[in-house]
Amino acid sequence: SLPDGLVTCLLEPDNKDTLADILKYHVLSGKVLSTDLSDGLSATTLNGDDVVVDLTDGVKINDSVVSTVDVGATNGVIHVIDSVLVPSDIDIDAFLVSCRDIPETAVANGNFGTLVTALGAADLVGALSEPDGPFTVF
Repeated sequence: SLPDGLVTCLLEPDNKDTLADILKYHVLSGKVLSTDLSDGLSATTLNGDDVVVDLTDGVKINDSVVSTVDVGATNGVIHVIDSVLVPSDIDIDAFLVSCRDIPETAVANGNFGTLVTALGAADLVGALSEPDGPFTVF
């Protein structure tokens, strides 16, 4: 359940720090088994931000549902969740904008239907896509 283009954007070399921040937000220091969890437990992740455990309807970490618990590893444990945890200081929509070229921006914005249609009809999507540019469109 990741937004389109997020993984590609995160894997760009310029975004290594953001990728690392998100990955560290998925890791706690120490081995925390499911039996160690309690409702409302707040735990500090390796990126310095906290996640919160919710046991009111199954098991959740923030808003992510835990589907499998206590997958053992030699150096800890993994709990499988249904979505990517994103630190609150990362605005995914704003982050994705930094990875969109002109055609992708026009589509995502939703206000450029005529431009999007015209670029497709004229076979100009590729010409206005990265790595070409920079361009200014009116």
